[in-house]
Amino acid sequence: TSGRAAALLPVYQAFGDRFNSNRQYLGILMPVLILMGTNLSLIGAGSHIIGIGLLENQTDGSISYLQFLIWGFPFGIIIAILSLFMIKKFYMKPVENISTENLIQHEKQPLTKKEKKAAVLISLTVILWITEPLHHFDIAFVTILMSLIMIMPKIDLIGWREAFNRVSWSLIFFVAGATALGNLLVKYKVLDVIQHQLYQVMHHVKLTNEFVPLVIIVVLTVTSHLYITSHTTRAVVFIPLLIVFGKMFGLNLTAVVFIALIGTNYCLTFPVSSKALLLFYENKERPFTIKQLMYLSLGIMPVYMITMIVIYYVYWQYVGLALK
Repeated sequence: TSGRAAALLPVYQAFGDRFNSNRQYLGILMPVLILMGTNLSLIGAGSHIIGIGLLENQTDGSISYLQFLIWGFPFGIIIAILSLFMIKKFYMKPVENISTENLIQHEKQPLTKKEKKAAVLISLTVILWITEPLHHFDIAFVTILMSLIMIMPKIDLIGWREAFNRVSWSLIFFVAGATALGNLLVKYKVLDVIQHQLYQVMHHVKLTNEFVPLVIIVVLTVTSHLYITSHTTRAVVFIPLLIVFGKMFGLNLTAVVFIALIGTNYCLTFPVSSKALLLFYENKERPFTIKQLMYLSLGIMPVYMITMIVIYYVYWQYVGLALK
């Protein structure tokens, strides 16, 4: 998310200069759509990798790149469109005072050899991610393999030293640590203790249908950004607990983890809730205030929850994500 936000900051600057009266609208719209777009793909957020890793370590289930794409894409598009209309209603002003002073006309240039090579290799990478069920090489192996190919001297796309410096080592170590933590929770039966404690509290609860656990998962995960600011930490904390919750009531654990990951992707209330919001908020022009973001979140949060529940009943339960 932070990488996508950093890439779109120059786009925001260009559009803001051109449509000056709607600078605030654009400054809010872009990071919000970046966050909503997190739901579209397995690589949309590091928390997805962590959550699926915990699912694989603690159960027999897993979620492939193609499965996540099929399940998450419709929701991501719908919630992005709803967010777009809400932000447009609140913040968009009539287009006026279009500045053309700094407008530079650029002639269309053909792709360079490097750009063509990059396009081919990136396309091949995505195809390999999607076809994981056919070749059985997981997303991490494919990504590392294609990265090594891209830094080969004969390919001449990016040098080893430059590529090495661009890697987010802190994120890699965090994901590795989170996965190790999940293994330890299982190995030393910490989850068994948690399950026992939860059973003592909730053994009298009778779940006759999936509506109650669905609402619990949706509300808990969507609001989780209010008390745990880190996206990846939310996955580390809540996914093991929700897996235990799912086991207690005989729920489809793959569905539990996927719905929980979609819920934890919501993080609009404060700038610190997401790096994408923070990057735009810390821009020298500061396109929005904390108060404006909170008011916007009060409107979008219930819409996000309701959309998750509706999508579950009209789509997810029919494509392998039924909770019961």
